[in-house]
Amino acid sequence: MATIIIEPGETFEHTHSRQGATILREGDVELEIDGDRRSLQRDVPIQIRAGQHHVMRNVGNTPARIDCWH
Repeated sequence: MATIIIEPGETFEHTHSRQGATILREGDVELEIDGDRRSLQRDVPIQIRAGQHHVMRNVGNTPARIDCWH
């Protein structure tokens, strides 16, 4: 597991070599996958396929904490 902290206004862009799950723990984050944007819901896992490029944006006013498994 990895924990990612994204400051307000920052983005985190990456790709995983294996399938994984992302879970928002704190903050307000928008996830973009293949041009589809959605707001992450706290404590609800999102599955991300291997090789799928994705971008997380902190759209809130406080640091966001995200847990990832891959």
